[in-house]
Amino acid sequence: LSKSRLRKALNAESKRSKKKQPTASAGGDNPKAIIADLNAAVTIEDRIPAIHAACKEFDHFNQDRHKKEIELGAVTSLYQKLCLALTVRDREGKNDEEIAMICAAMEMVYRVSKATREQYEAFFGNQVFPLILNLLNIFESESSFEGDLAIESSLKILFYFSRVNPSAVKMVRVKGFLDCLIQIILSDKNDNIRTSALI
Repeated sequence: LSKSRLRKALNAESKRSKKKQPTASAGGDNPKAIIADLNAAVTIEDRIPAIHAACKEFDHFNQDRHKKEIELGAVTSLYQKLCLALTVRDREGKNDEEIAMICAAMEMVYRVSKATREQYEAFFGNQVFPLILNLLNIFESESSFEGDLAIESSLKILFYFSRVNPSAVKMVRVKGFLDCLIQIILSDKNDNIRTSALI
């Protein structure tokens, strides 16, 4: 799945929301305000534009900027939004585009150096990883464009932390994790996803 297709999906969802973008996104390059918008967004009408703005802000490869975003609470905020989105999905039905956008934003923020990932290994291992494993188990057996986007972003995050030894050890020791990866590899998912599960 290409980055251009992801952007098309994000733009389409933004238009469907038919709501005013958060004020932080208008200023640009203001991660503190964008993270504040994420934290304040509770309803779906507020969450979608806030997450969309976060994706636009976090979509870069400047490791120092990403480190600052983490320090400002970006990962914590996205983690909370992903918890909420998965709960809403269980209770009210599919909201897969929201979940895909959150996973994409989290993958962007985690484009930091190995040293920075090591600093935040505990939160990843204790909070983020169990949520990602739950997400993979949900979407592995389903077939949807949004679900595949969520899987692809999640696998990239797992790859990033597989380079951090304590995280790698924790992940392989979790019951069901390797079985989940095998199911993805043997599935009819696209080659990008299946290759990511192999790496």
